[in-house]
Amino acid sequence: MFDDNYGYEGASFDAALTQILPWSMMAKISFLYQNKNYVNRPAYDLLDNIKSNERVDKVSSFSFILEKEFGWFNGFAISLMYDYIRNKSNDDFYNYKNNVCAISFDFGL
Repeated sequence: MFDDNYGYEGASFDAALTQILPWSMMAKISFLYQNKNYVNRPAYDLLDNIKSNERVDKVSSFSFILEKEFGWFNGFAISLMYDYIRNKSNDDFYNYKNNVCAISFDFGL
């Protein structure tokens, strides 16, 4: 998704905790909160009617990553990832919740 960092103003807070675990494992938990005020961009309902003269979003997200590195195959690693994103918006097109789960296989060639 495309997010224009210059299209809005507002405060944000981001925190992350990384823990090195036994057996060459790593866990990372992160949290993000953003208050996005879109200047000169109206908010719409699902019928394309203007609800407000300014779109306002409150975004919160939570991420968790668990990674295991293996000494063989030149830096092979497996990662399990989970993301939860909640975008509370006064524009109905941008009011959503999202859950993402992923697994990745990395080769350090």
